[in-house]
Amino acid sequence: AIAGVRFHATGTDLEPFFRICERFLLACQGTWGEGAQSDAASVRLDQVLPVFSAANTTRWGSAGFYNAGLEWRGDSIRRNDKGVAVPLRYMRQANPALPATAKFDLTLRRLGKLGKRVGESVQWSLGAKGPKGQAVVAADGSVTIPGLALPGGEQYSVLYLQNPQPAWQLVYTRQPRARQPQPGTPIMEAANWQHATDVGRINGGLAEADVVIDDLNGRVKVIHNCTESKQVCVAHEARVSPDGTKIVYSVGYGNTLQPVVANGIRLSIQEIPGLTHAELWLYDLRTGKRKPIPHHPQRAIDRQPEWLNNERIVFASNRAENYPPKNQFSMHLGTDQFGRGRCFNAPHCVSQEYGYGRGGMSMQIWSMNIDGTDARNLTPHEGNALAPAVMSNGDILYSCWNAHENKSFDAAGRTANNPGTSKNKWWLCRMDGNGGDGTVILNGHKTTELKTRDWLPGRMRGGEGRSELRAIRSVAEIFKGRLAVSNYYRSNHVGSMGIVFAMDYDNPHVEGCSTAACYPHGTSNSRTPGSGRYVPSSLVALTPYGTDQDMDVRRDEKRRPLGKAGYAAPLPNTEKEYLVTHARGFCYEVAQPNQANRRAMGGEPTCQKAIYRVKVPIVTDPFDTRQMELMAGGDAWQVFDARAIATYESLHGQPLPDQLPPLDENANCYLEVVDARKAELASAHERYDWRTNLFSQCALQGCAVNTEDRDFHGDNMAALTIYLPEMWDFTYGPGREKPYQANVNNMGHKSIALLGSQPLKADGSVKMQVPCETPLLMAGTDKNGMSIAHDAMLHSLRRGETRTCHGCHDGHSEERARRLKRSAAERFASTQSANTFPPLPKARKPITFKEVRPILERRCTGCHKDMNDRDGLLYSRIAQDYEQFDWDWARKQPGVGQRKSVVHVMIKAPGRGYRKGDQLVFAPGGAAGQVAQVGPNGGIQAIKMMRGGDGYNPITEVGVQSSNGKGARLRAMTSQFELPRPYTSKWVAKFARDSLLYWKCVGSRQDGRTDRQYNNDIDFGPAHDSGATVAECRTIGQWIDTGIQRQ
Repeated sequence: AIAGVRFHATGTDLEPFFRICERFLLACQGTWGEGAQSDAASVRLDQVLPVFSAANTTRWGSAGFYNAGLEWRGDSIRRNDKGVAVPLRYMRQANPALPATAKFDLTLRRLGKLGKRVGESVQWSLGAKGPKGQAVVAADGSVTIPGLALPGGEQYSVLYLQNPQPAWQLVYTRQPRARQPQPGTPIMEAANWQHATDVGRINGGLAEADVVIDDLNGRVKVIHNCTESKQVCVAHEARVSPDGTKIVYSVGYGNTLQPVVANGIRLSIQEIPGLTHAELWLYDLRTGKRKPIPHHPQRAIDRQPEWLNNERIVFASNRAENYPPKNQFSMHLGTDQFGRGRCFNAPHCVSQEYGYGRGGMSMQIWSMNIDGTDARNLTPHEGNALAPAVMSNGDILYSCWNAHENKSFDAAGRTANNPGTSKNKWWLCRMDGNGGDGTVILNGHKTTELKTRDWLPGRMRGGEGRSELRAIRSVAEIFKGRLAVSNYYRSNHVGSMGIVFAMDYDNPHVEGCSTAACYPHGTSNSRTPGSGRYVPSSLVALTPYGTDQDMDVRRDEKRRPLGKAGYAAPLPNTEKEYLVTHARGFCYEVAQPNQANRRAMGGEPTCQKAIYRVKVPIVTDPFDTRQMELMAGGDAWQVFDARAIATYESLHGQPLPDQLPPLDENANCYLEVVDARKAELASAHERYDWRTNLFSQCALQGCAVNTEDRDFHGDNMAALTIYLPEMWDFTYGPGREKPYQANVNNMGHKSIALLGSQPLKADGSVKMQVPCETPLLMAGTDKNGMSIAHDAMLHSLRRGETRTCHGCHDGHSEERARRLKRSAAERFASTQSANTFPPLPKARKPITFKEVRPILERRCTGCHKDMNDRDGLLYSRIAQDYEQFDWDWARKQPGVGQRKSVVHVMIKAPGRGYRKGDQLVFAPGGAAGQVAQVGPNGGIQAIKMMRGGDGYNPITEVGVQSSNGKGARLRAMTSQFELPRPYTSKWVAKFARDSLLYWKCVGSRQDGRTDRQYNNDIDFGPAHDSGATVAECRTIGQWIDTGIQRQ
């Protein structure tokens, strides 16, 4: 160190020397002739060197001074990674020539790491409350701050120079990419199996991840590190506040990591098998500090936050501790002739899509303040709801799971044991900013075919020809009034990756096109109502190069995979460009080991996600940088789900999403219908066929009694009826196996009770009070209380809410909305029900089989010997017997498949004199069986099969090896007729008015058809008086309409 340096020179004019100091910014100070003088400051060769220049405390001439009174305190200068601190002061001498306040430029040299950031801006400030600004690091590593000022005095003012704060541009989720070969296998990269959250993996099977911010100039900061921490966690789902100052994100925690197994191969990568809990965290971009949002329930899983305004968020959570609907697969509790259980998933006879632990609990949409207070469940009716997104008009859009009420049976031939993929039944739902006015925006009716490959150049090969909507997630408003969503086949695409579709967002009460001709990017020009399946006419694929179905990806002429896209998001200050996550390579869970290498990928990585800027309306070639270009990511990383760090004003031209005034929480809740007789419930099919398209009456739209009579619904609609679905509060687990198994409901809920009915006015209008904050199911019923139609989507109203609709799914099509012109609320104001305030009905207990069984045994046993419950299987025979073997009507129907093995032996005549254990005699083929039960006279009552054999015709005669028995006629079957949904047995369909059991009770067919009309549907047959009372038939009918509840 050098301290107290002072140069003494002779002569009377040292001005030329100090002129050199001024010119070359040397650290000089002195007097000559006469003038002010101060002690020299300490200097360290390894420390910051301050240089004063252009000071008003300099006087040139034969007797003058240079930087008189300006000092720094060398022993207090600090320099570290955060910046530098230099104490400065101005000691004014008793010289009238010196000013009261010193003004000067300050150059700082030897700045260490800070001086290496040549050309970058640094932040400076003088004193705690003094001036501040920015300066640029010069080529020699120095920083000059012009125009500083210090008043005279003994106190030091500290000049702070801080490392430049990056202009953070993006926040996203990041994982180290699994690109190491797996020893002993053909897998060169395991990235296809680095699982991210999606609709198939909500709270389990997730790889660890971090949340990072990126300035897009090479600086990346991890704001929550899970991949390198000892704690098992996944940080993801980051969103930026409207004022651009905060980031909210989710951190999920687990107890352990487990290896990922793919195609039977144990990989070197690991994942969290199930989240134990998840918290929301806040990161302050101004201070760089983070903290968890307080008041978090200890075991709650809080996920996927989004901002309502700068102080309140919405998020997905399982805080209600409910479970999703139970699968509505076959629940027949008996066994077949081979002794195998006839229920789905025998012998447990239970099935729930999302597991039985806390990770499988229902996620619902909540809101709360960012201090953790005032948490509210906005969707108590949802079995699962994910990924809320707030629109500029204040609406909240989210993914809603709607697999209840047989919606997975959505294709011809779907039987009770062969539904479609339930985890693909994710719609896009919507509510206003208060959580009220719930509607469906997209995918509530399946879809017509959507144009994808036809957008692409001919050199692209493979993949799907056209698409249909599967699981809808990751919605964002990429431009004001323009939505983008990810569509993909659940679980198989390594996150929310597939094809990004976009649509205009205008009237949230209109779904889309009733007719296929209304949709310009489909395959049909049908003008049949219902053929358009309510697809919005503006829906178009933005990234048709992707693959969103369960199949291999497209490739270009070089055999390079085109990859997939998802997680669209807006960019600031543009109406033409937006963000997207693009996945290079396969990114396919179902990839085979020999596909997990770059050779199979045409030189591309097997799966590498990164953030891209999209620059064209429709991307047809992801390799074309004129269409989209890389913004963030690289070979070492999986990077996805990015958001711009920008203000809402720069994204959408307004400071916040629109804010609704709060509801009056002391007011009642009401449902209003303009004219319940009006409906848009047309089938999507050109003609009715019981066998091939009856399923569509509930799978593709709100359920309705299926009829060709267009006036049937209006002529029979008499009342608005509200049912109360009970959400599951327990699931299959130790000590609860039997209760969960025994609780069977064809709608999937724990139970459904009847709240009550409100008769229609003469003009078809109706208003009904309903309980607030309670799951509701709306139905239109006839004069006897039987359902004509009901909404397959559950609802709930916020406290003080009144919800109004045009009719029974009326006004949901673009065509109908153009004719109506006015909103439902405007139209309702002139109805006979306006200004009425009916009281809240008193709910009744659910009707279960306990009430129905004695009616059947009392009224039906005389003709139907099996209408008794001595074996405990009467419920199964009446409500769950979808496999038809012995019913003569079913024998006229085509079988299922081309089996050649015996599946059942029909007893056409029981004979007499047989004994239990007598062996059956089959034609050659290996089948084997025996008599399992005989009656008092030795008539065969039951068969036991040991082997089904092979090579048999559909129907073959079977003999019995018996010493005394004779007269039996047995036939072996290799297939059976399986009733399609909405039937679960020959007696019971979705609606009482479609059900043979109800027809027989009331003495006539009730679906608007006759037996002669079609030769392949279930007929009523001859009428006979069952002796059942009106009340008994109403009990049976309401039991069917509320889901054939077992107990």
